[in-house]
Amino acid sequence: MLTIYASVALAATNKGEYGYNPKPIRIVNGYRESPPEIAEPSASLSVSNTQFNFTIQPNPANDIVQLIFNNELPTLIEISDLTGKVLFSKAVQNSNNISVNLFDFATGFYLVKALNGVNESKIEKLVILK
Repeated sequence: MLTIYASVALAATNKGEYGYNPKPIRIVNGYRESPPEIAEPSASLSVSNTQFNFTIQPNPANDIVQLIFNNELPTLIEISDLTGKVLFSKAVQNSNNISVNLFDFATGFYLVKALNGVNESKIEKLVILK
């Protein structure tokens, strides 16, 4: 495969004139490819002093799992499939060990999301084998 990189190129404007194009071009096997667009960075970061975390036991599971929380108590538990469809949701109060019956769940991969009282969340993978 022949690949050619060029950092400066002339591009035709809509009036048929040529002007400076600062985007590099890439030519692969005689075809021009545009470089990937890079999005402007924009993100917000919130710093928390808590270590909101939990474990799933057993994992893989087949009938019942225990969600065991370390420091913070959860307020909401959700289990969803990989498409994002929420299959189980439960509000929780004052418990750091929660049992979930998996009788209605099919074999597969699921995501367990837990939220605490200050809207921090943690997601863990759950594997169900029946």
